[in-house]
Amino acid sequence: MKNTLTRAVIYVLGGAISYGVLATFVKLAYDGGYKLVEVTMAQYAIGLLYFIVAALISNIKYKRNPVSLGRPALWLMAGGTTFGLTGYFYYLALQYIPASIAVVLLMQTVWMGVIAESIRQRKMPSPLHGAAVIVAIAGTVLATNAITQLDQLDIRGLLWGLASAVVYTIALYTSEVTAPGIDDTGKSLCMLIGATTALALVNVRAFDTTFNFSIFWTWGLLLGVFGTIIPPLFLNKGLPVTGLGMGSVLISIEIPVSILMAVTFLPEKVSPLQWVGVGCILCAILLINYKRLSAKSEPAAP
Repeated sequence: MKNTLTRAVIYVLGGAISYGVLATFVKLAYDGGYKLVEVTMAQYAIGLLYFIVAALISNIKYKRNPVSLGRPALWLMAGGTTFGLTGYFYYLALQYIPASIAVVLLMQTVWMGVIAESIRQRKMPSPLHGAAVIVAIAGTVLATNAITQLDQLDIRGLLWGLASAVVYTIALYTSEVTAPGIDDTGKSLCMLIGATTALALVNVRAFDTTFNFSIFWTWGLLLGVFGTIIPPLFLNKGLPVTGLGMGSVLISIEIPVSILMAVTFLPEKVSPLQWVGVGCILCAILLINYKRLSAKSEPAAP
């Protein structure tokens, strides 16, 4: 059991780290002259192609029928649209603000999820969750350097970053949809069909004869592997074992990874005060998941 949990933790960390490197790759792709439509479509199209091939091989190997377009598959596709829009809004924000700030805005799902849960249950957040929301917001103010440099941040980037957090919050709720009879590969395929369809619709006006197809074998390949192939494979293997509480805490490693990548490979600087803000956000995640983590650590009944 211990080895199983250790492997699951490694899978979840691997998936989160994979997500964490994306912002830097997108920034570098923009610097290389590629456009938003090229970056987003290449990433999701490559991921979609991979899972189509993987599903076909899996069906032949295990003699399974293809995923039927029943209600579970359609719900997964609908949920996939929210993941696609999250990536679109996040990458749009990266056109205007540093990657180190964009990832902080994306992780506002920390407190948005608490508010959404309270609305759904029609009750006020617990004192612990209320404190976590305050800590998360205070951490965001510090991590984005909003106190001293708010006038230097492009408002468009801030708004798109917050929009990505709103859609990501919705996406996390849709990810709880169960799909009996559909394996992990089939689930990933259905969600990517939804995500790619959503991106094609929002990008339809941006398609023109100047689309640079070289994105598919340059940055698009890296974005596809680290953004739409590794994370679904790793998280689907790890999260069912770690549970949502521990999983949420592990996934939060995406924040420092994304910032470290930006500091290392991009001309971005992060002050000590901003790192304090990141620490506050991580503490808020721990507070929100405290009960789940405590329950996970309790020994099983004989």
